[in-house]
Amino acid sequence: MGAILNQMSTGILAQDARAQLNANKYWGKHSIDAIAGVQLSEKKTDGFNTRIYGYNPERLTVSNIDLINPYPRFITGAASLIPGGNDFTGFNNRFLSFYTNAAYTYNNRYTASFSARKDASNLFGLNTNDQWNPLWSVGAAWDIAAEAFYKYKFISQLKLRATWGYSGNLDQSKSAATTISYIGVNPFSLTQMTRVNNFYNPDLRWEKIGQLNIGLDFAMAANRISGSIEFYHKRATDLYQSVPVDQTLGIGTTIVKNVGQMNNHGWDIVLNTININRKIKWTSNFILNTTKSKVTEYYSNTLQASNYAGNSGMALNGFPLYSLFAYQWGGLSASGDPQGFLQGQRSTNYNQLNGPASTVNDLVHI
Repeated sequence: MGAILNQMSTGILAQDARAQLNANKYWGKHSIDAIAGVQLSEKKTDGFNTRIYGYNPERLTVSNIDLINPYPRFITGAASLIPGGNDFTGFNNRFLSFYTNAAYTYNNRYTASFSARKDASNLFGLNTNDQWNPLWSVGAAWDIAAEAFYKYKFISQLKLRATWGYSGNLDQSKSAATTISYIGVNPFSLTQMTRVNNFYNPDLRWEKIGQLNIGLDFAMAANRISGSIEFYHKRATDLYQSVPVDQTLGIGTTIVKNVGQMNNHGWDIVLNTININRKIKWTSNFILNTTKSKVTEYYSNTLQASNYAGNSGMALNGFPLYSLFAYQWGGLSASGDPQGFLQGQRSTNYNQLNGPASTVNDLVHI
């Protein structure tokens, strides 16, 4: 008798330490600006769920419940344990980074930059080579408006820049080490049951994104109009994906590996204007973005149309991620039945249209 009270609590403790050295040197027409540092971070998450039976909110009383012996259910009469509902969670993610960034400028016109960092995480097992992920980037900039031959003073700023480099990404729910969770009590043996969340996977590593940026920054009319035009191209490799695994290993049917690849490119155009700059200020900001992406490497063990039609969670090589596919409309038959296309021919055989005979080639990319 009484209520069932479920309570949940989660606590997060995040710590971060960073030490950085800045250096600046100017002599003649030369200048160097550089930084170097190390950063450590840790994020602990602890939580618990509790279930209390016989809770009386007016008297603040509870009842003791037998969670060990089975009892018959009211409807079926089948014997089962009363669910306890108590569980605890704990995560501890640590990261360590070494980084440096340096830029050299000559005559306030030409700039070359370089950055490098090396990140490590405790998510990738015990081998040092698995934990560390080296990343770097290089760049160059040319201040065209500072050149002696530049005569267009109305455009006070005109700078061309380009960068190429790599960044990393990871899914903190994945781990290269074997991890298990306790999932309750077995009703027959009354012993604790566990489930494997991640199997030992020494090949798991960071996802890597290579990116090219080419941009033009400008300002005119005493900086009342400014903006930028930028083209970017991204190539993501070593993306996480579940792939089949030898079932005789006893670890299930799939395992996460770094096998996926994607390409993405587009334009970013920004225009800023200062329309009124007095006690009352009025500014405008216009943004135009274009993007086009496609999956270039993705393992799929099926091309059956029914697995892709209306399912934006499936990926397919040559198409954007989360693409939407639909059955091609073939109009109505003479008897008024809707028709689809099966291997290029109109068909009302819905079992075949939804079966292995119909592939993604019979679908339309929406």
